Amino acid sequence: MLLSLFTRIYLTVLLTLVLTSVSVMLVLHQINQHRFADYTAERVHAFATLLEINSRAVPDERLTGWLAILSRLTGADWRMATSEQQPALDSQWWSQSARVVLATGRESAPLIEAQVTDWDELLVGTGLLMVNALSLVPTAERNPRLQALVTAAGLPASPVSVSRESLGFLQQRQLEQGQAVISSQNRPFTAPQHQIYIPMGQGNALKLGPVAPFIWLTPLGLLMLTGVVLPAVGVVIYGALVPLQRRMRRMIKAVDAIEHTPSSVAVPEHPADELGTMGQHVNRMAARLVRFAQRNREINQAVSHDLKTPLAQFKFALELLKPESRQAYAVGKMHQSVGEMESLIEELLLYHSLAEQPASDSSQVTDLASLVPAVLDSLPNPAGLACRLELARGPLRVAGEERLLRRLFGNLLANAFNYGHGQVTLSVRRGAQGRFDIAIEDDGPGIPAAERERVFEPFYRLDQTREAGHRGHGLGLAISRDIVTNLNGTLNIAASASGGCRVVLQLPQALQSQTNNEHHAAQDALK
Repeated sequence: MLLSLFTRIYLTVLLTLVLTSVSVMLVLHQINQHRFADYTAERVHAFATLLEINSRAVPDERLTGWLAILSRLTGADWRMATSEQQPALDSQWWSQSARVVLATGRESAPLIEAQVTDWDELLVGTGLLMVNALSLVPTAERNPRLQALVTAAGLPASPVSVSRESLGFLQQRQLEQGQAVISSQNRPFTAPQHQIYIPMGQGNALKLGPVAPFIWLTPLGLLMLTGVVLPAVGVVIYGALVPLQRRMRRMIKAVDAIEHTPSSVAVPEHPADELGTMGQHVNRMAARLVRFAQRNREINQAVSHDLKTPLAQFKFALELLKPESRQAYAVGKMHQSVGEMESLIEELLLYHSLAEQPASDSSQVTDLASLVPAVLDSLPNPAGLACRLELARGPLRVAGEERLLRRLFGNLLANAFNYGHGQVTLSVRRGAQGRFDIAIEDDGPGIPAAERERVFEPFYRLDQTREAGHRGHGLGLAISRDIVTNLNGTLNIAASASGGCRVVLQLPQALQSQTNNEHHAAQDALK
């Protein structure tokens, strides 16, 4: 059974977290085991050194009582070990305990053992043994003796005055009452530091440390662990999501390709998960759209082409009629209707051809300086409107086919002549970013702001008042917008200064390489 896409993602993330947690615990176990072994070795070494020194001064008959006192001082149950045992240290970091077997240096009881769990108490007991060892020598010899003990035990210690230490009132009171005190100092991103004060009488104390307690994960270690684990988890999750990202990119690329070649491109449908199901739906939708577009194209082409034959026959029959007497008016109307039908068919065919071929041939170059006057001469101007041309100096070469540009300017100028009252203005200027800014203005009724975008829709007509006296099919501006879009330009409508219509175009200028290609092609044709 195939799991869903998101189920696989959830399981991947969950498995990654589980494996990461197990790996982290294994690594932490090994690291902490070594750290705790080193920690206990240092603490036990200091205690064992002072234990051996102090045990030598204890008579055999008092050994049992001395071990009981030692147990109370260190928080561990010390007892004599069997002779078959050897000095040993077996530590476990997760319980922070260790089984300790130490040599006493005595022939009667060479070894003692205990299970140590409270390492602060062991440190206090070590300090008490150091104070006791100092009491075994004269006062004048205590400072050298202390330095020797510190060197042998590897534990920093120094006599201090209690009143000069940064201790609280309760801690000072405890020292005055003969109790040992443990003072902690916390610093950011580091393990806390302990200082142990052992009372020595007369306001003095033996200060041990600073020493660091064992912490299985320090703040700095946590930061390092986070810095390693999070990128590792991110890499694993990224690796799991990369195939999904690649599939989505392939689907996006396939969907984009459907626009140009819908019948030969399919969105990936495998594996059978949510993305695969979406691919199936997209393919079915694309297939329906392709069938609809194909049927629409076939119907329009069939109607357009099939109408040509009866129209041609109709025109031929009209030519045979003798437009005399009462037939003259009817024949004229019939000729007008046939001409309108032919115009509509031509516009439909052009509109569909522009939709099927969205990209114009940008290698062709057309000179507006010669094209625009030619278009003006070919257009009817029944109202006798004045036409003013404002052309920029120099060559006005546009990257585009001449037939499309001729149709574009023909449509726009014809509208201006139809709706203008006195004058039509056409200006061509060089704009920014390698474009021509073209404007066609009339002084007619204009187009309301709310209708200026809708007039580009096929077969859309304005209100009857504006359209009165003007016959059209409602495709001229739609075709013009498609032509401009295919030429990588823009076409918009605004209001002119006189209140009429202002058509604003931006068309790309021909690059120098395109102009050179056209020049070479003309020379080859002359040869």
